[in-house]
Formats: sequence, structure tokens, C-alpha cells
Amino acid sequence: MQLSQIKADIRLRSAWEAVDLGFAMVQTWAKIIYLPWAIFLTLLALVVWLIVPNDMSWLSPLIIWWLKPVYDRLLLYIVSQELFSLPVGVWQSLKKIPSLMRRSGLISGLTYRRFSASRGFNLPIWQLEGLKGVARKKRQNILHIRAHSQAVWLTIACIHIEIIIYLAFFGFVLLWLPSTMQLDFFTQFFADTGMESSSYIIELLSYIFYVLAVIIIEPFYIAGNFSLYINRRTQLEAWDIELVFRNMAERLTEQRAGKSVIKTSGVALALATLLFISMVSLSISPVAMANEKVADKVLAADKSKEVITELMKEENLKHKETISYWDFKEFDKKDDDDSTRNDDAEAALNKIGHFIGVLFEYGLWILLTVVIVLLIIYRKHWLVYFEGGREVAEVKEKPDVLFGMDIRPESLPDDIAAESQKLWQQGAQREALSLLYRGALAQLVNTENIALENSHTEGDVLQLSRQVLQENREQYLEQLTHIWRQAAYAHRFPNEEEAQYLFEHWKQDFYQPEVEA
Repeated sequence: MQLSQIKADIRLRSAWEAVDLGFAMVQTWAKIIYLPWAIFLTLLALVVWLIVPNDMSWLSPLIIWWLKPVYDRLLLYIVSQELFSLPVGVWQSLKKIPSLMRRSGLISGLTYRRFSASRGFNLPIWQLEGLKGVARKKRQNILHIRAHSQAVWLTIACIHIEIIIYLAFFGFVLLWLPSTMQLDFFTQFFADTGMESSSYIIELLSYIFYVLAVIIIEPFYIAGNFSLYINRRTQLEAWDIELVFRNMAERLTEQRAGKSVIKTSGVALALATLLFISMVSLSISPVAMANEKVADKVLAADKSKEVITELMKEENLKHKETISYWDFKEFDKKDDDDSTRNDDAEAALNKIGHFIGVLFEYGLWILLTVVIVLLIIYRKHWLVYFEGGREVAEVKEKPDVLFGMDIRPESLPDDIAAESQKLWQQGAQREALSLLYRGALAQLVNTENIALENSHTEGDVLQLSRQVLQENREQYLEQLTHIWRQAAYAHRFPNEEEAQYLFEHWKQDFYQPEVEA
């Protein structure tokens, strides 16, 4: 690093002033930082979205969040290069990514150090100083003094700001929606309603908004931590003093190089001035000395001490101030061997305690992450408890007609499969399949209490039924729905074998009698 080429004003700052300096760097170098950073993260986010299956779309933002240590190395490279006036461009930054991944602690950053709240502050030690092992740990412990807590709070603040920006994007979308659609929009966002097309759009918007929030906030997080790191090194290595001396040396070199003649005349003028001042001072010194009060005799050192002691006893010079503070209690010193053994035992206990503390810390972070992931995956099962009385109202208002079909229990025969098979044998193929599908809808509404509406399609019925039906019942319903669609809309009826499967497996795989309360 060439301190003479540094662009920022290096001086001693408080920790939060250093963080402000990092934020100012991002604002000043926004184009240099955001252009390669946005290109890289956008391409990566697109690849992640295309790779992750549609039924696991919640995994895409989780992957983007988990890979933050990868992006942080690119951002730190850009900010550090620009700070020390080194060449950095879009293509050069993107081309540097593979080398930034090597020998920079990325594996540990993506595993057991992923949940470190000070990972942004520790990153320059790995990437810029290239330290590992014991040397890195010692260096990190020194730099953490007077900066670790600020680095942790910076991480917490950036997490909250990122969430706020993510939700703000949804608020912006909400401003453009009619008031009648706003409730439906958030209902589909927080719960799976079974609408495939709208659900996909909501998940895609959620993913895009999260990626945008990361693009906006992550440079501030890395630049703030990097400035905190630079400030800590300035405190330890006196960079500010070194820069002052460098500037002084440069100015003196310039003066010696280009102004030798002026300098010679200036020296002569200075000597003449000094000579004149000396003559004037000699002429007035007797008067000044005459007015000065001087002691009659000079005392010896021991006598002077006595006089000073007597003088300090005067009331005007007496001032006592009592300060109390906590201090470690000093125990009686034991033999060297005993003290050495005690020190070794204490060091061993400290190591064990530190290991247990680290184990609990990372264990709690991992447990929190697992709980959050499980809450997201199984959100269908616990979000229903927040719907309150709405669910009761929906149960009371079961529809009697769906898709133009009467699904009331009294309108259906006791043995639906036998009656459908009889209609099939009589040549009434459409009526046979219609009776089976009516029976299936009646089962879903009356027995399974699935909230079906007239606005739902056959695909919505399948989506909602997957939440409550067992696998064999769901497979039967999917085959029945497929055959019914072919018959109802394309007028293509199944062959004899497919029809017999529906009749014979109705009671075996799908039908369940309604249990009376």
C-alpha cells in the first residue's frame, strides 16, 4: 500500500466517524462500485432462479443470502483499489473474481464463520493482509480492541435496513394497486392460496426485491467495515503522522529543487534580521535585568526542598481529591512451581471455556437459521392460525354448485362408483365422468373442508387439495381431473381400461365416508 496515494483524509476518528467515512466512499465512488457489483450479482441471481425448482422457489433468496461472503470479496477489492488510487474497472473487477476466491478464507466464510457478526471487519485481514492461523488470530484480536462492538452493530443495522428496503419495494407496488386488490396481494404473499400464476409472480417479485436490497446495502456494509479497519490501523500504526511527515518532506523537496536562488537571498536576509535583533536586545537587557526580582542567594538542593515543602503547607495550596475504583485483589505469592501450575491450569480452563462459548454461540445461530427455514417451508400449516374467525365463516358457507355441478350430498347417489359405471355401460360417458368428478368435489368440500370457490379452476382445486390429501388420494384425483378435462373441453373420452381404473379405485384410493359429529 502506498499511503501517499490514498484518496481519503486519514486522521484519528471515532469508530462511528470511520463508518460514516465508508458510507461517504460509496456515495463518491458509486459508479465505480455499483456497475461491476450489480452486473455480477444480477447474473448470479438469474442463474440461481433458473436452477432452483419452482416448487422450492423459497430457496433462491436463501442461497443469495448465504453466498454474501463471495460478493463481499469483490466489493472489498473494488473499494480498496479505489482508496489507494490503483486501477480498477468493470472488466478488471469481474476478471479478478476467481483469484479473490482462492486463499481468502472463503470456505470457512461459507461454513462455520458464516454467522460471525463481525465478518465484514475481519475480511481485510484475510484478503488484504493474507494472514492465516495463529498470526491471523493474534492480528484479529488486536484489531478488535475498540472496534469489534461497532462492527457487530453495523452488521445488525445493515440487516434491518436491508429488510426495510425489501419491504419498501412491496409498499411501492402497493401504491399502484387498487384498494380492492391490496388485501388479496398480501394474502397471496404470506400464504399459499393455490393460484399458480399469481403465486409465481409474487415469488418472483419477492426474489427480485430481495436481490435489489442486497445490491443497494451490501456495498455500504463492506465499505463501512473497511473504513473501520483502516481507522483501527491508523490508531495502531500512526498512519496520520506518517502522512504528515511525508507531505512535509515532499514540500521541502520541491522547495530545494526549484528555488535555490530565492532560498540563498532568503537566508542572507534572515541572518541580517537576527543580527539586528541581537543588537537591540543587548542594548535593552540591562534595563530589563534591573527590573527583574532575583533572590539574594541561591539555596542548595536539600535546602530548596525544605522551602518548597513549607510553602506547600499553606492553605491556598492544599487540595486533596479522593478517587475510588475497583482493582484486582492481590493474593499472597506462592512458590514459582505452584504459580506456574496454577497459570497452566487457568490457561487450560480458559481455552475450554472459550471453546464451549464458541460452540454454544454458533450452535444457537445454526438453530435460529434452521427454525427460520422450517417456518418458511411449513408456513402453510401455521399461518392459518392467524386468520381468526374468517376460517369459520368460510366453513359455514360451503358452495352448493361448482363448475355448474350440484355437489350437495343429497344430490349424489350412495354408491357413486357403481352408478357411474352403470352410466358408462349405457353409453353415457360424459355423465359417468361428470358424476365421478362431482363426487370428488363433494368429498373435498364436505369431508376435507377445503375452501373451494366458483372462481377456482381445476388446477386450483388440485393445488389446494395437495395440502390435505394423502399421496394415493392425490394421485387418483389428478388422474380423474385429467380425464375429466379431456372429456369436458376436448370431447375426448378415456378407453375402457382407464375408465375401469376410475370405477374400481374410487372407494379403494379416494372415497372416505363423512364422519358424523
